[in-house]
Amino acid sequence: MEDLAEMKGRSAISYEQGFSNMKVVSAKIASLKESLKIKEAKSAEEVNAKLKEAQTSSDFVSFVDILERELLKSYADPLARPEYDLNKIVGRKITRDFRDVKVYIADEMDDLLEVFEKENYIEGAAADELVKQYALKKWGRLFTASWEAFINDDLGEIMQIPAKLVKAANRRRFQSIHSVFALNLSFFSNAHGNLITAVLGEAGIETAINAFMAQTDAKGNPIYVMPRYLVVGVSNVHAAKRVVADYSDIVKAITRANAPLNYGLEYIIDPRITGNDWYLFADPSDLKAVELLLLRGHEQPELFIKDSDAKRMSEFGTAANADPFDGDFYNDDIEFKGRDCHNTAVIDPRAAVMSTGAGS
Repeated sequence: MEDLAEMKGRSAISYEQGFSNMKVVSAKIASLKESLKIKEAKSAEEVNAKLKEAQTSSDFVSFVDILERELLKSYADPLARPEYDLNKIVGRKITRDFRDVKVYIADEMDDLLEVFEKENYIEGAAADELVKQYALKKWGRLFTASWEAFINDDLGEIMQIPAKLVKAANRRRFQSIHSVFALNLSFFSNAHGNLITAVLGEAGIETAINAFMAQTDAKGNPIYVMPRYLVVGVSNVHAAKRVVADYSDIVKAITRANAPLNYGLEYIIDPRITGNDWYLFADPSDLKAVELLLLRGHEQPELFIKDSDAKRMSEFGTAANADPFDGDFYNDDIEFKGRDCHNTAVIDPRAAVMSTGAGS
């Protein structure tokens, strides 16, 4: 069993990962640790020493089942490894409400013309095009734990709810990002000049980069955008590592023919891609292919716990503040709610290239 200070520290980490409004009440857990006589133990060695001491006490037998339990490690947070972070390919937009957001792409100005002495300047035209109109969506989940489960929570499972809901919220965001670009053949098309069929490799990357460099604005001007991120499924992970590898530390005979190329790419693994398709994305700060829409003041997932409507009574009257971990008045249930407000949309097809991986 972990120390109470460590348990509070873990709750603080979950808060920093994006949850708010969590009222943590740990008096019952403290009472349990007091019964085990390990309240003051600060290190693993001290805990073991206290437990050995407790084996001779009369109250140790009642806690044997606690020591036999084991808590398996849960799934890792998808943000825990940078190779899985799809947030890198999206541009963030903040809105203040749930009304429709309109996204425009502005045309570039015409090229400057030479102005001769005493002649007037020629006026140029500028316009913009509505490319997307969409609104926020609200995502959430309720989670209920019994009061008995909290009392028996010797392994801190109830206290892991914030971290688990963080993971669930991040998985949901990644699913939203994936759903708008993967195999989207209206966004990736020959008409947009961003669809190829090359197998992932040096030749395929070169073909995709050439497609990037060939992109122009509405007036035919080059847009000077290069790819930054390579997004692949599990079947292309090893090929992606070879393409983006840094060979600078390898000692070998280098010639013009075999000198490795450095494309300046970073690969991202999207496990939801089940085929051989792969994608190149520009840095969203240069030009965004995918946009993540967020609600102002609620940019991160939030966790709530329902206040208990049960008021504890004593000879001195009714308690002023109810402990949320006392649960519902009728059934003692303790209720949590996770909420996240976001939506995603594809924006500019010039900022991405897709390959089907078919090789034809």
